[in-house]
Amino acid sequence: MDVNLKSPGLIDVNLKPGEIFLGERGSMSFCEGGIKMSPIETSLFKSIKRKMSGESFFSIVKFENKSSTIQNLKLRYDTQQGAWFHHNSTNTDIVYIDLSKVNGDLIIKSGSFFAASSGIKVDVFFDKSWGRTLFGFGKLFKQRLSGNGAVFIQKNRWQILNEVTVLSSRSIVIDPKEVYAYPLNSLSLKGGFSFSNFLTGEGFASYTFIGPATIYTYKNKPVEFDLSDLSFFDYIKIGFVILIILSFF
Repeated sequence: MDVNLKSPGLIDVNLKPGEIFLGERGSMSFCEGGIKMSPIETSLFKSIKRKMSGESFFSIVKFENKSSTIQNLKLRYDTQQGAWFHHNSTNTDIVYIDLSKVNGDLIIKSGSFFAASSGIKVDVFFDKSWGRTLFGFGKLFKQRLSGNGAVFIQKNRWQILNEVTVLSSRSIVIDPKEVYAYPLNSLSLKGGFSFSNFLTGEGFASYTFIGPATIYTYKNKPVEFDLSDLSFFDYIKIGFVILIILSFF
């Protein structure tokens, strides 16, 4: 399998005969005729779990090369909700993670999963520590990725993702608002709700991780306003606002 992320807004995948790639519903931009698309999870229970984790209610799509030659697949991640016209710019970046190098299952921010190689399972995760659950990152439920292979997660382009390496037998405490992804078995049972933590100005909860592990944190970088990022509906909304303002003169 050959995956290329060099083209903004696209994941370009060359599948060998028999190879499988997984992607979000509606993400296919182009695929050759030897690739068969099919849903992999269609039960109501799994659909509800996907919705809880921030994904589409409908199934993740399996792309399988049924031919005897290499077939090309392109998945787009530059779709803008409510946009009537295709923009060359994209509000989303894709981050590659080799799950075989992660120490256990990977927990990611709700709705961050985009695509993966075969053998990756996407599930919902609920932190049993109610302090972290209520005051932790993202929504109430997170996503749990398990298996071995390539995982592609999405983030907003104005977010800067950093890798924090925790050495063996060392620990680190991170602000819940800055956690984006982490190996499940590196999460300490400590670091739940703490009033003393609140008194220090760090919120009601924190995340404590024990190494060896790689934790992914994020910060928002300054957003540069670009008219090309606006959708058709955005222009309509701006027009209405201008008309309302002009009506007072």
